[in-house]
Amino acid sequence: MADVCFDCTDEMWGEENAPRNDMVRDGGPGHVMALCEGCGYHAFNAEGKRKCGRPQADFTDDAIAVTPGWPLCFVCFPSADEEG
Repeated sequence: MADVCFDCTDEMWGEENAPRNDMVRDGGPGHVMALCEGCGYHAFNAEGKRKCGRPQADFTDDAIAVTPGWPLCFVCFPSADEEG
């Protein structure tokens, strides 16, 4: 089953459905790394919103690296950029 974040849920199924996205979790502040079927690997908060606040992944953007099949956001994971 695919997991979809707040922003991708909003884009695909409308603003009224976004708060019920698949990335919503119980817990305190902080972010968790997860794979969204719409935008790739990002850090998401408890509401399912991307840490970077970026729009849908743009594969031509220098902040996005295409990993095996999925974009990885260097804004969410700056250490990944250092690994090359």
